[in-house]
Formats: sequence, structure tokens, C-alpha cells
Amino acid sequence: MKIHHKLLGVTLPIALVALLMGSYVTFHLSRQALHQIAQRWLETRLDEAVNVVHQQETFLRMYGITNIHAGTHKAQYDAMQGLATIQIGEHGYVYILDVKGNILFHPSPELIGTLMGQTSWFSLVQQQKKGELNYTWQGEKHLGKFDYFEPWGWFIVATDPYNEIYGSLNKTRDYLLGMALWGSILISFFIVVMTRKIFNPLQLLVKGAEMVKQGELDIQIPIKSTDEMGNLSRVFNAMAQEMKKNLETLQTSEQQLHYLNSQLLTAQEDERKRISTELHDEVGQSLTVMKLKMIMVEEGLTSKDHAAKQECEEMVQYIDMTIENVRRLCRDLTPTVIADLGLAAALMWLIENMEHHFDIAA
Repeated sequence: MKIHHKLLGVTLPIALVALLMGSYVTFHLSRQALHQIAQRWLETRLDEAVNVVHQQETFLRMYGITNIHAGTHKAQYDAMQGLATIQIGEHGYVYILDVKGNILFHPSPELIGTLMGQTSWFSLVQQQKKGELNYTWQGEKHLGKFDYFEPWGWFIVATDPYNEIYGSLNKTRDYLLGMALWGSILISFFIVVMTRKIFNPLQLLVKGAEMVKQGELDIQIPIKSTDEMGNLSRVFNAMAQEMKKNLETLQTSEQQLHYLNSQLLTAQEDERKRISTELHDEVGQSLTVMKLKMIMVEEGLTSKDHAAKQECEEMVQYIDMTIENVRRLCRDLTPTVIADLGLAAALMWLIENMEHHFDIAA
């Protein structure tokens, strides 16, 4: 596995997790901010609704007609009409419950008279009198703010469905996930491009080292950057040039050594020829003359000098043996059999000669 593949395998999950976590945190914080805004907005609408009801109840007290059923009914009706004008977004509204949980007012007339006293959230409303409410209404979750208007025994509730509160945020959630996915892909692509750009010089250095291993010392790594890779390439190029110079010097020294060896062998061969010639010409001729003179001495002796003749004959035999040894030395110093018959024949001759001279059985 290549290095940039390893880096991609490590960084891609990290980048994806980081982007997803960032998206989640952004979504969560935005949700909290929208929740706080919705709370304040509902509180404002609830205060407005309470003021509408309070104004009608104050009007009854001002004229002292709170005990007149018709007046009270008219004031309550006017209050409900005022509540109907309060807008809370597109789907939010204000409604009224009595102490038993019956709906006294609702923007949807068909719901008026519905009993909510058996619901779990209404018991919370009865206990707290004022506060925040999270409940499910007709299969839809709502956020509500409620307050108790004691003179009339009303629970005034300002509510808005969560789908409207978080509607725009829920839409952006998919966009955030898409952005996280595409962001991770772009980061991965950037990592691949950058790692290849970073490690391409390293690959060139590896190829250069392989070429040097094969003996191609003229290689030059074409990296001109000023970073560590550039410094490494320049050191590598200098090393290759130095190795080339050392190799050329070594080859020159080897050639000189071969030349000196050949000169030494030539000098040795010339010296052997000179010594062989001197042995053959000087010593050989002197021994031949000595042999002839010894023969002449032997012929000049009478038959009575038997002992002297015996010595002369032995001396002639010894001179013949010496002459043969001189000839052998001359052949050993400059064996012409190599030039005449070749290496194989020369080796066979040398073996036979050594067997005969040193009495060795092959």
C-alpha cells in the first residue's frame, strides 16, 4: 500500500467525523437558539393575550357589572374575539381552557367543547398555573406557554407546532449532512493531491537509487525545490557524481595496474630469455669445450692408466648430465612449447617432464 493511500485511510475518517460533529454541533446550537426565540415569542404573544382578557375584565370592574351574567358573557366574547386576532407565525394560535380542561376558545370552532382534562399535560397546567408546556396535539408536537387568569378561571395557552419552529432548521439539516459529505470528499481529494505532490519527489529518489544500484551513475534527480526533499535530491545528485568520479578513478587505477603488471611480466620474460641465452651460449659452450678436452685427455692416456681413464669417463658422463641440466633450465626459463603447440600441449609436456625428473607417478 502506498503512503498516500495510508494517509487517506487515516485522514478521511477523521475529516468525515469532524465535519459530521461540526454539523451536529451547529444543528444543535441552532436548535437551541430557535427554541429560545420561540419561547420569547410565545411569551410575548401570551402577554398580549392576557392583556386583552385583562382589559375586558377591568372594563367590567370599572362599571361594576362583574356580577351581571350578560355583561360578563359579552366581555368574555369580546376577549375571545381579541385573542382570535393574535398571530403566532402561520400555524400558531391562542386558545383557552377552563379549570376542568374544556376548550372554551379555539381558532378551530369544531374543537370548542373538547375535554382535555384527561391528558397528562393538563395536570401539569393545573399544578403550575404558569409556565412552559411541551405536548402532543392531534399527532403533532407543540411548544406552548400558558398562564392562569384567575378572575374568570381561564388557562390561556399560546402555542406553536415544532414543525413551524424548527421547519427551516430541519430543512438545513439535510444540507448540512450533504455539505459534510462533500466536504469530506473535497478534503480527501485535497489530501490525495497534496500527498502525491509531496511524495512524488520521494518516488523519484527511489527510482534514482534503483538506477544507481544498476550502475547508471549519470542519473540526476530533477527536483528544484528548497524544502527537505530538494536538499535530499541535491545531496543524492552530488553523491551520484562523487561515486561516478570514484569509479572513473578506480577504473583508471585498474588500467594502470594492468599496464604495470604487463610491463612486469614482459620484463620478467625478457630477463628469463637473457638468462636462458647466457646459460645456453656461455655455460653450454664452456661445458662442451670441457667435455671435448676431457675426451682428448682420455684418448691420450695409455692402457696402463686404467684408473685415470675410468675417472675421465666418469667426468665426461658428469659433464653430459650437467649439459642436460643446463638445457632443461633453459627450457624451463623460456618454454617454446606454449608458442609452438599451445597451452594444452605445454601442460602435458610439463606434467610428463616433472614425472620423469622428480619420479612422480600421475
